[in-house]
Amino acid sequence: MQWVYREGEDAVVRVAELDLRVGGRYRVERGPAGAKPYIESGVYLEIDPPRCLKMSETLDAPESTPWADTTVSVVFEEEDGKTRLVLVHESFPSREERDNAAGGWPGFIDRIERLVASSL
Repeated sequence: MQWVYREGEDAVVRVAELDLRVGGRYRVERGPAGAKPYIESGVYLEIDPPRCLKMSETLDAPESTPWADTTVSVVFEEEDGKTRLVLVHESFPSREERDNAAGGWPGFIDRIERLVASSL
C-alpha cells in the first residue's frame, strides 16, 4: 500500500507499508519534499477494535537521535457521547528522546482530526 498526503506547501507524508494485523508491519515516511524523510516503522502488537491499538515504533530521523522499539498505545474511551483518545508512548532510550517525541504528538493528532473532519 502506498498513500501520500501533502501537509501544506512543503511537507509530504508517505505510507509505504501498512499491514494492520497483529504481527503486521507499518512504515511511514514524512518530511519536506525532496529532503531525507523521517522514517517511523514498527509492528502491530495488539489490535482490539474499536478500543485499542498498540504497536512498536522505531524512528530514523535525519536531524535527531533515532530510537528503536518504543511502544505506542492508543486507547479510545467513550465519555459523555464523545470519544476520548488516550495515547501513551513509552520505553525511550533517554529522557531527551522522550521529550522530542512528546512535542510531535499534538500536531499529529491535530492533523488526524482535520483528515477525519474533512471526510465526514
